[in-house]
Amino acid sequence: MEISFELLNLQIQDAGTYTCTVKRIAKPPEEHLGIERVQVIVRPILSLSCEKRPDGSPMILCTVGFYHDSLEQLWIRDGDVLNSSYSNKSFNGSFNQKSYLTLPPQTFTDTIYSCWVNHSSLNKPLVANLSSSVCYERGATSLLFSDAVYTDVRAGQPVTHMRAQQ
Repeated sequence: MEISFELLNLQIQDAGTYTCTVKRIAKPPEEHLGIERVQVIVRPILSLSCEKRPDGSPMILCTVGFYHDSLEQLWIRDGDVLNSSYSNKSFNGSFNQKSYLTLPPQTFTDTIYSCWVNHSSLNKPLVANLSSSVCYERGATSLLFSDAVYTDVRAGQPVTHMRAQQ
């Protein structure tokens, strides 16, 4: 006897434990042939957006939707890890983490800010990059990064190829 089940087109809200129970109900007697439990962990969804603080200064928001409650998130500026950001997590069946990074006053040099995310479902961390000029010039904008991601680190610099949807 061979039995299988598939879970297709998984979304974050589909994460959790699934149970498949196989019984033979022909008499006599009823017999349990097997129980399998599968833990489904869904890849995080990462988005970056430029936001305005109440005083009008720009900040970058990194939002990550994920399941299961184990996520690392860092901010990187031109290859250097930053320690100054604010994060909060919420739980609504899946997890959502928002991290804010306030941008300094505009300078003549363009700075690349990266939101780095690692999760147990990933082979490599996700890294989404955003240029400071985008936030200074456009104001509020939003980029959603799909899970088609390849991340490489060369000479300490993250190099990322992602499909962004505006």
